[in-house]
Amino acid sequence: MGTVAGIDEAGYGPVLGPLVVSACVFETSDPGENEPDIWAALSDSISRAIKGAKKRIIVNDSKIVYSGTNGLRRLEESVLTFLSRGSKCPRNVPELLEMLGESSGELDIYPWHRNAAEMKLPCVTNYSAVMNHGDVVAASLRQSEIGFLGVWSKVVNVAEFNRHVSMTRNKSSLVAQKCGQHLLKIWNGWGARGVYVVCDRHGGRTNYRNLLMDCFPDAELRVLEEEQSASRYVLREANRSMEIVFRPEADSSFFPTALASMFSKYTREVFMLMLNAYWRGIVPGLEPTGGYPQDAERFLRDIAQYRDATTAPDHILRRTR
Repeated sequence: MGTVAGIDEAGYGPVLGPLVVSACVFETSDPGENEPDIWAALSDSISRAIKGAKKRIIVNDSKIVYSGTNGLRRLEESVLTFLSRGSKCPRNVPELLEMLGESSGELDIYPWHRNAAEMKLPCVTNYSAVMNHGDVVAASLRQSEIGFLGVWSKVVNVAEFNRHVSMTRNKSSLVAQKCGQHLLKIWNGWGARGVYVVCDRHGGRTNYRNLLMDCFPDAELRVLEEEQSASRYVLREANRSMEIVFRPEADSSFFPTALASMFSKYTREVFMLMLNAYWRGIVPGLEPTGGYPQDAERFLRDIAQYRDATTAPDHILRRTR
């Protein structure tokens, strides 16, 4: 069996809301094929394109899946289908975070997240649809001899984001840090089998040697290439090995990375729904925000006169960079 994984983030650019970095791991029947076409193998239950999908769920770059009026529904159905696979579907935000291997302990410092258990899931689709899709996808995975080994998300809320930037003066290193934590988990879990990991490239960066050497100080690192098209590395230590590729648009070309991008985007959007619901309950007629710079400034102006700086100080509400 071959093990393949993908890592991607959502929420690097916004002013409001969290940054989320997720990893998805799959097992395929062909150990020699680094980039199996999982879309083709699961084509009876999953579509790469929105048009013509019919009753299938969509897996692609989260920006594609989330686009349009039904974007959140498509995103939610796909993410919760893979999370439940016909078994347990999270019914609120703490359950979602637990299933993603993330803690909900720090949420109490945010007034808009304190009642996270009351944020019911699914948000816009329904439980039956998720479970029905889950049964179909689970059967398709079995028939294709593909195993979904797991998904994990790192949720970096505003206070943690600002602490990191204050210490490092660099927000890109935060993505690298969370990516490294996922790589270490994958290495420890499946390195003995040999793992192939594709990460969406971090901006225009092509050199990831320091990131990998910091994460794996005892492993041998071999650089295969560092080009604009891709940066490729192989890690080896004792009986473990892992090939890691960083490349642009990996979230639309490699199934595990596409799904990771969707988990990151969905988790971020759930947090934005909580933030918007809280402030719309306080400010009459307030338009919700996606948290991106221009609209975030509008949102912050709209809530200014209703905001108590003691309970909603800058360091937990807006990012410093």
